[in-house]
Amino acid sequence: MARVLVVDDKAIITMQRADCIISLGHKAAGRASTVEDAGNSIPAGQKDQIFPRGLGKHTGLGLYLSREILAIAGITITENGVPGKGARFEITVPKGEWRMNPDTGNGHRGEP
Repeated sequence: MARVLVVDDKAIITMQRADCIISLGHKAAGRASTVEDAGNSIPAGQKDQIFPRGLGKHTGLGLYLSREILAIAGITITENGVPGKGARFEITVPKGEWRMNPDTGNGHRGEP
């Protein structure tokens, strides 16, 4: 199921599948994508501790590599979910650094 919500002339596209929601939208710093779930949440005091290398059940590289690779392009990833309501990861592409699909008529960097 996909929903499009228009807030302040900006579209927020939300796709929902099972217990995961993926949203795309705008924020002052640029374009933001969020991935939310209804599973275990990250306690408030541990949000910055989930990204270091070696943390996790398997290799401990998943979130560490995600943050490092995104940072090369100036993109940030944070966990800002509400404790007790699931995890919420937000990926922000800086304003002026995103690209639209040329098929939409807008293939340049920056705001549409």
